[in-house]
Amino acid sequence: DGERTKKKASGHDLAHRLARDLEWTAARVAEHFQIEELDYRAKMRMWLWPTLATHQKAQEHFQGTLTTGDFKMLGRDPVYSVWLDPPNFDTVPKVRMNFVHNAGHMLLSNAFRPVWVGDIGGGWLDEGIGHWYEYARFGRTQNYCTEEATLPDLWENGQWRAPVRRKLERAKERLLPALLPQRTGQMPAPDHALVWSFYDYLLAAHPGKVRGLMEDLKQKKEARAALSERLGLDLFALEDAWRAWVAETYPVKGDEPRSPEKKDKKK
Repeated sequence: DGERTKKKASGHDLAHRLARDLEWTAARVAEHFQIEELDYRAKMRMWLWPTLATHQKAQEHFQGTLTTGDFKMLGRDPVYSVWLDPPNFDTVPKVRMNFVHNAGHMLLSNAFRPVWVGDIGGGWLDEGIGHWYEYARFGRTQNYCTEEATLPDLWENGQWRAPVRRKLERAKERLLPALLPQRTGQMPAPDHALVWSFYDYLLAAHPGKVRGLMEDLKQKKEARAALSERLGLDLFALEDAWRAWVAETYPVKGDEPRSPEKKDKKK
């Protein structure tokens, strides 16, 4: 993929790549949350336009609004619309990683009941989800769903296993009590890595439990109570288990595993 992405891809080729990426993301989300087609409440739309003018014209026609930036609406009738803005979408990998990240948000905001949890006590799970599927697909993550005024730098070059392990080993204070109440748009960059890791742990150590957690958060249940009831651990015991799992699972240095896509090409 490295050689090909240095060349300018056609719109048709890019569309095929995005379709495969989004099919992969939807399949992983369905597997982790036991989602069937009827669990989604509306069709979800993701648009990539060639120019800002085209993007604005489409938004005015379809959404009845006019934006100077990208347009994202989560929850009921999710929509994501962007254009080939050079700083963010000047390469094929950047476009693909951004779409996978945001597809994770869209799918879960629309499942079970159309509610986005990022602002109602579920920012940790919402952002953990976005990063996890991007990371699993591409071997790194670079997208932060945050307010532009607080847009973070790319933390540790988007490869987080070893840095998160070091951070957890050095942290003397409890981390989950501060992580859980945060809203998606206000989370600092290092905390994005921590919530990604916590979601990574939940999938590995408590398979089948994330659906119930998402349903609880959509009903505005406090995260601490939902985690305790679903997992059978109080918050301190849960953090101890997460830290122990990271120490056993993550490397001391880089050595990130290849993405599933690259592994497939080696076969």
